[in-house]
Amino acid sequence: MKFKTLVFSVALLLFFLTSSQAFGANLKKWEASCDIDKFTDEKSCRTFVYTTNDDIIYRIYFMVFHSQKKGKDYGLFFYVHPFYGTSKSNYCHNSNVIRIDKNDAIYFNNYIIIEDMANQVLEQMLTGKTVAAKCGDDDFTFPLNGFSEGYEFVKKNMAFDPLKNNH
Repeated sequence: MKFKTLVFSVALLLFFLTSSQAFGANLKKWEASCDIDKFTDEKSCRTFVYTTNDDIIYRIYFMVFHSQKKGKDYGLFFYVHPFYGTSKSNYCHNSNVIRIDKNDAIYFNNYIIIEDMANQVLEQMLTGKTVAAKCGDDDFTFPLNGFSEGYEFVKKNMAFDPLKNNH
């Protein structure tokens, strides 16, 4: 009986350690994925990175998706997600800013960067090392290593290069 309790305790401890690492403040790895809309059968692909701090999850997405007006469209999306039981807003508010390395800061409204401003940010992110963003009252910094690979994944899976197929 003591052995089972010990094994269970060790397994529980390992679970909490790996869970805290998975949601820890230092998790900053770019990932890429695609989805197909259940109602329209349209595909969208994204590369994204996230980190946590206290009770907040910070995320940056580069996404290519279908637009009824433009065919394929794209943008950079910034989200601040609270854990359960917090009062933080789910999206960035007005007066946001992003800065890649030592380039000039780029100011934008709401939680999305599109069109010419998105091209400028994309070009800087593809050659940059670090992105810093401020969403509402929250700010966060991510490394850009892995972003280029995620961007290539999105281009390949969507058969669309935003930097060549401008609006």
